[in-house]
Amino acid sequence: MGWIQKSLRRSVHWLLFWLFCVLAFIIPGILFNISSLLWATLGFVYPIVSTLQHIMAKLVRLKKSDECTIPVAASESVPNREDIESMYPAVNGVRVMPIQERHLSGALAVYNKFVGSGQKRLCCLIPLSLFPTSMDEFRLYFATENARSASAVAIRVKEDDATEEEVVGFVHMVDASMDRDPFSQWMHALEEGECYIETMCVASEMRGRGIGLRLLEFCEARARERNARVLTLGVVANNPAKRLYKRFGFVDRKHNAISYCKTLLVVFCVMGSPHCGVGGSVMEKDLSLLTPTV
Repeated sequence: MGWIQKSLRRSVHWLLFWLFCVLAFIIPGILFNISSLLWATLGFVYPIVSTLQHIMAKLVRLKKSDECTIPVAASESVPNREDIESMYPAVNGVRVMPIQERHLSGALAVYNKFVGSGQKRLCCLIPLSLFPTSMDEFRLYFATENARSASAVAIRVKEDDATEEEVVGFVHMVDASMDRDPFSQWMHALEEGECYIETMCVASEMRGRGIGLRLLEFCEARARERNARVLTLGVVANNPAKRLYKRFGFVDRKHNAISYCKTLLVVFCVMGSPHCGVGGSVMEKDLSLLTPTV
């Protein structure tokens, strides 16, 4: 019966999403009498497209889960303390290393807390905390060794036991060789020679300690190992993290009016205005011209 309750809950969430998308487009058109027909059309079309993409993504994930599933009870053995310290030395009490099955629950907790925090709301109304990612969905992003090797976790090290791992940060990077769900592909289509940071988050109590920088360094190093020409990421407007990205060498990518409008629309509908700004942008770092940072 659990899957029935989950399906009903998701259906209610998407129904609310649909209604608020419609209202978000139709009401401004009516109130301000500005391109009312266009706004009303977008209000109906966008939820339909979003719903279809959601269904397609679910079908793709179900197919991938049948073809390649990581066991819940991981068969991997945890390396001993000496091996961990030699391969991934801790800096200021934090170790950055490739994500493994044993890290998924901790990484998911950090990710869901990050997504549900602040002012992230569908159409500035519905809190994203109502839509936590499940472990089954999260695990599918790391169904292959190729995918796991491109993502990392930051682990707080305890002095008395280096093998006890508390995840305090997480980064997920993809390239053109990896399977992605249709919505992610539509949002940012990857080119050959590009590595894209889809998600990066650090636990709120651990921010300001250089963990974000080290996760970026990990991504750049792995991107260079894959002979990538450019490293990219998306950032919403007024995100304070953009200062870090610029110091690391990222610059805003040029975009046309169509891509700008698409980003503006999607960010508003999916996240609202989390940092009191509108829309977002893609930033890139040219790896062919710069020397490695690690």
